[in-house]
Amino acid sequence: MITIKLDPKMKKGIEKLADEQLVNMSTVIRQAVDKYLKEHDIDWRKIPEKKAKK
Repeated sequence: MITIKLDPKMKKGIEKLADEQLVNMSTVIRQAVDKYLKEHDIDWRKIPEKKAKK
């Protein structure tokens, strides 16, 4: 989970796109971040997860 601040107009744009694609805002944002990482040759699926401390 992550919290970000967006310009209200940007948020409205994301909401509009989500409505048009029949998905939620989180899906639109995840897709955008995934595309951005791919454009910068970062495969986040291959990054090892940190183990939780006990």
